Amino acid sequence: MYEEFMRLTGDDKASEMAVSIIEYYINDDVIRYDNAKRYQEHKKDVVREIEVFIEGVAFAVPSITVIDDTVVRNLILNTVVSELKKVQLD
Repeated sequence: MYEEFMRLTGDDKASEMAVSIIEYYINDDVIRYDNAKRYQEHKKDVVREIEVFIEGVAFAVPSITVIDDTVVRNLILNTVVSELKKVQLD
């Protein structure tokens, strides 16, 4: 995953941050399950939350504004959503 972001951004810190954002939502089984459940119930809200999180990171760490690039943002978002959709819910 890191390599894909590295190709897009050409920036180590931005790539690490992108992977960190993704891991924030899917790193742990319990967190992944809870986020998948929230996503299933409130898709638009969860997507907007992720977008705002990315914007917040870009604002807080101006040296990696490339993370707010549309292509990078969409890749982060699509990766998180794709992983959440894979979770088997009760």
